Amino acid sequence: MNKQEHIYRSPKEIALSEMIQASTEELDPLKLFPLAIKELGNVMIEGSAKYPPNNWKKNPSITVIDHVIHATQHLKELVSPRANDIEELSHAATRCMMALQIILEKND
Repeated sequence: MNKQEHIYRSPKEIALSEMIQASTEELDPLKLFPLAIKELGNVMIEGSAKYPPNNWKKNPSITVIDHVIHATQHLKELVSPRANDIEELSHAATRCMMALQIILEKND
């Protein structure tokens, strides 16, 4: 990009253009939230010790709404003085991811 182009573009436009030109590696979703993604994985590993494989999406009695309700319950627990913020948030996020995955798989 030459200096003349900067004259006609706002700093916001320039920044947006540079973001778009960033490599796809920098925009890898797993690299955006690495600690959070790892924590979600830990919740899934913990659950795999208690439940059959993929029970969260293969069991017809567990619906998307069930996952949303459980996520909401974990979020409500955050107001408790005894709440473990990381545990409650990671479990709520995992339930939201489960619901989203089920919906995406149905639309695929």
